[in-house]
Amino acid sequence: MITRREVEGLFHANYKNLCLIAVRYLHDIDLAKDIVQEFFVHLLSKHEQIQLKGSFEAYAVRSVKYLCISHLRSQKYTNTNYQVEELPDIAFDPYGLIEDENERSEIVFKLNLALQKLPSERLKIFLMSNLEGLSYAEIAEKNEISINTVKTQIKRSYAALRAELSEISLVSLMLFFKKNS
Repeated sequence: MITRREVEGLFHANYKNLCLIAVRYLHDIDLAKDIVQEFFVHLLSKHEQIQLKGSFEAYAVRSVKYLCISHLRSQKYTNTNYQVEELPDIAFDPYGLIEDENERSEIVFKLNLALQKLPSERLKIFLMSNLEGLSYAEIAEKNEISINTVKTQIKRSYAALRAELSEISLVSLMLFFKKNS
């Protein structure tokens, strides 16, 4: 159990670092501050029920990352002409599994190159599914295509990414892009 006083101390000790982590994903300092504040408000409201088994810092970083992911997924991108270099890095490591920053950067770079090789419509459909979290039916409706076309395009996207990124396992790709069914 965490006391209210401990939460206040943790806030003062970790606020700036957590904001820096959040802004890295959201690219908006005000939104990052809101996300971190939301984390601490939740922590404060549930402090009597929370029992940490590991370090608070690891818990806080993981929680803020999940809040950023949740925020990004809840947003509906109005511009469907995606530019791969504009995609948030969170799409490529949503679970924070790659701790080595150099390794993570290399994987993100290779994934960006592979995504840029996809045909524009296939990339659009793939990102609508995996970044926006839209269902196949929603994608089909928005693009005025059949659900089977959506399934085929996403399947081909994964096949192309697997071929292009042979050194990265399929499991890693699936973790990078939580597949909708």
